[in-house]
Amino acid sequence: MVKTNDPRRPDLRLTLSGRIEKFASVVPRFVYFRGEAEDVEPVELEVTPNSIAGFRITGVVADKPHLFSAELVEPCPEENSPCRIRVINRRTDAGKYIGVIHVKTDSRVQPSFTIAVRANLS
Repeated sequence: MVKTNDPRRPDLRLTLSGRIEKFASVVPRFVYFRGEAEDVEPVELEVTPNSIAGFRITGVVADKPHLFSAELVEPCPEENSPCRIRVINRRTDAGKYIGVIHVKTDSRVQPSFTIAVRANLS
């Protein structure tokens, strides 16, 4: 319900509808490191723009570079082609952390998006 200052209709029921288009497909959807801290393998993500949005990745930044790093391994050769991002655990001791990778694009629709990173290291 939405409150209004109209004395005749002080409450309005608001309904929104529409189609949601996925901006990109990210496989896997998030990064999860688990196991021995020094033995955890890097994770490669495949990011594929949807055919309508079309973009290229211009950069990737880890929000906690002391815990993990991210790099663009395979740039998108064409506007709607898949790209590959490699994520590497940097933590050497046991513990947990949560962070995100900021993916920057050349899209006007969505100039950046995030990918979640989690770790449970022993």
